[in-house]
Amino acid sequence: MTDVNTLDLSLFQFDLDLTFAVFLLNADRTIYGRFGTRSDLIESERDISLEALHDAMEAALDLHRDYPSNKARLRAKTGPPPRVATPSAYPWIIDNVKPNCIHCHQVGLSERLEYRTMNQPLPAQLLYAWPMPDVVDLKLDPRKKAKVLHVVPGSAAERADFQPGDEIHMFAGQAVLSIADVQWVLTNVHEATSLNAEVRRAGQAHTLTLKLERGWRRKSDIAWRPSTWYLRSVLAGGLALEELSADERRDLGIGTAKLALRIHRSLGTRSKVYRAGFRKGDILVSFDGSMVHLSEAELLVNVLENKSSGDEIPVIVLRRGERIELKLTVN
Repeated sequence: MTDVNTLDLSLFQFDLDLTFAVFLLNADRTIYGRFGTRSDLIESERDISLEALHDAMEAALDLHRDYPSNKARLRAKTGPPPRVATPSAYPWIIDNVKPNCIHCHQVGLSERLEYRTMNQPLPAQLLYAWPMPDVVDLKLDPRKKAKVLHVVPGSAAERADFQPGDEIHMFAGQAVLSIADVQWVLTNVHEATSLNAEVRRAGQAHTLTLKLERGWRRKSDIAWRPSTWYLRSVLAGGLALEELSADERRDLGIGTAKLALRIHRSLGTRSKVYRAGFRKGDILVSFDGSMVHLSEAELLVNVLENKSSGDEIPVIVLRRGERIELKLTVN
């Protein structure tokens, strides 16, 4: 499917910022698994591979051979009823896209804008949707179904006894066919919870328990996601920001715990931020009175959670060695 105008959102629930997604399912709409993972806009080989797709399809055939005896435990592969039946029913899409081709990321954007329109806080499960396993300190091999490459020392994953080489077979009671299946579990669980995982290690099965602390989702990088780009224009006037390198920080005398985000895209001369005095190359060193380190994603979330349309945020930028005080207006 190359457009999603009439996509059945009760069935096809997946990471809407992907450019390639696969559903492996039975003709009766029972989902065996999903395939398709993305962690940035550039290097897809770090996330997916033909080898992993092959393994996912083989695993789906294994589930199909046991069907329908395993139907009950596959129910969790299907999510709750959606807000609207199809993408073309979203108000923002009706006003801005329809009847043209609706893109996947516009569906995710529409869902986020629904909450902002109603002045309701955006749920963390939606804002930080489809977290990568890296967020829970597990790096998985893109060439395999769900094989652990690395575990962050001292992390909850290490305390759960995950080890490099482990193959995640079941996660939260669901059969795992791919990294996307791990993400499906993570995107649907509560903030603070414990998840059981069955792994295969040297031919032996081991059951592990991963304990997630409150706020674990906030480690997700959402800034790369196309579904957040419109939010950037709403919340930050369209500023595209990037972290300074360690060498640049050292040369400017800005410590690693301090804010240092550079505007790295040109600003239209008619844009509000240009008229407010912002320029490409400016380095944000103070935002809303704070100089504490923020990533671009954290800055966007900060505005989303704490500011309303029309609010003015004091900003200090560094430009050719000069500190300049500006104001950013939230749209």
